[in-house]
Amino acid sequence: MVGAQRADEAWGERIDRAVSAVRAGELRLVRVFYADYNGLLRGRVVHAAGLADRFYEGVAVPLVELVADGHDRSPHDPPPGFGTTEEVRLVADPTSLVTLPYAPRTGAMLGDLLTLGREEWDGCPRSFLRRVLADAERDGLLVEAVFDPQFYLLEAGNVAGRWHPVERTPAASAAGMQAAAAFTLDLVDGLEQQGVEIEQTAPGAGPGQHGLTVRHGPALQAADRHLWLRETVRATAARHGLRATFAARPLADERPSASHVHLSLWDTRTGENRFYDPADPGGLSASGRRFAAGVRAHLPALMAILRPTVNAYRPGAADGIDPGVEGPEDAVTVPPPMWGREQGTTNVEVRAVDGTCNPYLALGAILAAGLDGLRGGADAGPVAPPPASPSAPPPPSLGDALDALAADEVLVRALGTPLAGAFERVRRTELAATPASPGPEEYDDHIRRY
Repeated sequence: MVGAQRADEAWGERIDRAVSAVRAGELRLVRVFYADYNGLLRGRVVHAAGLADRFYEGVAVPLVELVADGHDRSPHDPPPGFGTTEEVRLVADPTSLVTLPYAPRTGAMLGDLLTLGREEWDGCPRSFLRRVLADAERDGLLVEAVFDPQFYLLEAGNVAGRWHPVERTPAASAAGMQAAAAFTLDLVDGLEQQGVEIEQTAPGAGPGQHGLTVRHGPALQAADRHLWLRETVRATAARHGLRATFAARPLADERPSASHVHLSLWDTRTGENRFYDPADPGGLSASGRRFAAGVRAHLPALMAILRPTVNAYRPGAADGIDPGVEGPEDAVTVPPPMWGREQGTTNVEVRAVDGTCNPYLALGAILAAGLDGLRGGADAGPVAPPPASPSAPPPPSLGDALDALAADEVLVRALGTPLAGAFERVRRTELAATPASPGPEEYDDHIRRY
């Protein structure tokens, strides 16, 4: 939704409903967030009494804040237009309002970054996803998606304050379920209050690791829900005296974590799943094959966005892409559909993702790559069923992934020069400040931030 549309009657009605919900819930404060180029939520806390004005006036955000890395270090050479005097306005999406179960009398919303001329800002990650979704819709396609993340539950140790797993139980074991029973129940209750439906949970292969399967939905909502999920997991863990982290490799000697992304494309005219073909032995249509081939073809560049931290490339973190994946050919695959719901559950799964990514950038970039394959782009690769058309090997480092992204014309064009350039500068700032060899401090830092 661009700035010009924010003055229409429907926009005013959405604002009225949000303000009424805040009053009915007797909320005192509302947190208004955007997701930055580090995958972190930043924003401002707005007093409920002035919320209606903030929808029309926005909240000032200096652009220098946007190009800071996770330690608030800015690049030595900020991208053009990202100086200390420029700013954008953060305008909350009233349809994203949730009541936070872990903060008394407090709500939260996600927003878009607009220019001072009230137009969509090219560097906004959420607006980028909107643009890619609008591009798909022009081809008669609606996108359903979901992020299914893994995370670790940790507790403080006795050695230099280091974190260690809260328990050591086998994967998917009854013992692991029971050890996390109280936390899991509180988590599911809190997420349901925010409209995030958890279909199942299970202890992971790592000690203290857990995985969530989330109900899919429209792509923009899926990205929003992933952010609410991450914050709620962390806050719920804290209420239980624990630390939760989505870092790719929070513990040097344990299994890494991932966040699988599932997508399907639906025909706006027929309402059918474009990835499903009942005549195919595997149920996958030619469109689904082309989409998967497109994602595979662009995987080296995608990794900079899907696994954007140095930690994600530490020894072991990308072994086989993620736990349970045998090789690069399985980074993009098609899981078997559910019995009796074949059309509704046929999807392409991207496994080369970790939970620290910005979900708007990740989902938008995956879609841009897949649509390139669907349209027969020159770099889309062969139309073959997964896993018969293997991906290129994943980049060995974040620097290599960023190089691949800068050289990928399809993804740079989709992102736009301002967004692609700013994202690269921020990630390279953190890369330059990180020692070549990991130490305990690095792992602890990623646990705290992610």
